[in-house]
Amino acid sequence: MKKKLLKERAFKRVKSCLVVKFNYNNSTCYGLATDVSEKGMCISAGVNLPDNWETNLLVPIKDDELEISGRVKWTKITSGFYDSMGVEIFNPPAKYFQIVDSFKSAV
Repeated sequence: MKKKLLKERAFKRVKSCLVVKFNYNNSTCYGLATDVSEKGMCISAGVNLPDNWETNLLVPIKDDELEISGRVKWTKITSGFYDSMGVEIFNPPAKYFQIVDSFKSAV
C-alpha cells in the first residue's frame, strides 16, 4: 500500500478568476488567483514570492481594495518559468469569505 504523499486540504478550493496585487522588491506585481478557499489561494503570476514569505495581498473590489494577509506555502516552476504559488491566508476578513462564496455558487 502506497503512502499518501500530499496532505489533504482543510478547506476545498474552488476555481476562480480573481485579480490580486502584491509588492515585491520595490515593485507592484499582479497575479490571478486561479482557485480560492477559506484559508488559501493559488496565484498565477510572472513572479513568485519566496517560500514562507509573509505578504499583504490587495484584491480590487468595486472602488476599493480588500487587504488580505498571508504567507507563501509553496511555489511551482515549470520549464524554468514561475508558474504559480500557494498562499495561506491569515485571519481572512468577512468580505473575503463573501468572495469565496461567490465562486462556490458560480459552480
